[in-house]
Amino acid sequence: MDSEGPRSERSGSLPAADAARVLRYQRRFESFESGGVELAVEAGRNYGLLRTRGRTVRKTIDCLIATFCLVQDGPRPRRSWL
Repeated sequence: MDSEGPRSERSGSLPAADAARVLRYQRRFESFESGGVELAVEAGRNYGLLRTRGRTVRKTIDCLIATFCLVQDGPRPRRSWL
């Protein structure tokens, strides 16, 4: 073994105990299905609409999350998201 530590540490993978702890923590939050192709198409439409209004979406995932919230009648996207 070299000075960089075990291979799992260098490659970014977590030891099993740490991975299990992260998974337990993550399960405390509600999770949702991604929405599939329909959500992706709607997010693309929203992206185009925002661009025609002179807005720049920083990241694709921002537009996807905002569209998900709108479709699911969840919390409204904030200006800082887009």
